[in-house]
Amino acid sequence: MEYFKEFGQLKELTRWAAAIAINRVLVYENGQIKITFNFEADLNQIQELLEATRQREEII
Repeated sequence: MEYFKEFGQLKELTRWAAAIAINRVLVYENGQIKITFNFEADLNQIQELLEATRQREEII
């Protein structure tokens, strides 16, 4: 979470932010690009928690 706090309100992707956030970039012969992010599992958990919170708020 400390890394995310340091990002703050990024207006553009800096080399520093990319180095922390991106684990791997794959570019395929057909032009397709796949980006694997560091902390991807953590981000997924946060998204799930936010979605669950939103759903609870809709019920209330």
